[in-house]
Amino acid sequence: MKEKTIEQARRQRKFALVLPLLVVPFCSLFFWALGGGGQAHAQSSTTHGGLNFQVPKAQFKNDSAANKLSFYTQAEKDSLKLKQAIRDDPYYKEADGATAADTANHLNGRISGVGLNMQTTAGGGLGH
Repeated sequence: MKEKTIEQARRQRKFALVLPLLVVPFCSLFFWALGGGGQAHAQSSTTHGGLNFQVPKAQFKNDSAANKLSFYTQAEKDSLKLKQAIRDDPYYKEADGATAADTANHLNGRISGVGLNMQTTAGGGLGH
């Protein structure tokens, strides 16, 4: 009985040793027959190495007279409108589940002063 299992183990080892020698050539022939990555090589030859110094021009919405400062002021106005809308919205939820009004009340209660004389209290809040 032991001799059969030993003989079976030897056959399995020989088969496992010879199997890659039979499978790898057929897989490579199959890969080559289907194209063998020829398109990837063609695409890489069209790309150029190095940095792209050609950047696209800025595209504005009919604001030919607008300059950089006007865009900054417009962005500030937009952010103020968003903050006001969040403050006025009773259903707006923060990430922790608190509403915007809860967060504002919490911060107003914790902050008592602004400036160089601020000190932190033992509870983590700010105070004089």
